[in-house]
Amino acid sequence: MKYIVRIIIAILCFAMGLFACIIYKNKLYNHHSNSPTIAEISDKDSLKIKVLQAGDTIAYNKLKEVMQKEGFPHRIWFYSIVMAKQFHYSPASYDVYKCIKYVHNQQVEKRVVDSETKKMISLFISEDSLRK
Repeated sequence: MKYIVRIIIAILCFAMGLFACIIYKNKLYNHHSNSPTIAEISDKDSLKIKVLQAGDTIAYNKLKEVMQKEGFPHRIWFYSIVMAKQFHYSPASYDVYKCIKYVHNQQVEKRVVDSETKKMISLFISEDSLRK
């Protein structure tokens, strides 16, 4: 009698494990099918990912060129800070300086500064005031 109960419990455990594996496999497949493929990610986004994850200097320089062609050279500010602080890439420190100088000149000349740049300025000013 105990032998039959153990066999039934073993069969139930096997069936539940098989069912759980099938559900997990479907969830995993759905997750991979919903995530963007490499072809769907733009070149600019892939450069940003390479810069932020690996500190790729070639990708950083290409991203800087792309942003300069778009007419927003100061948009590289965030990536310059990451490259300078996290990956110790010294040319990026100079790029941070150039971005700050560019934005400062825009404010002095009373030109319109977009909201993203205003956020970066406020972060920079708040961190600078905390150090004093």
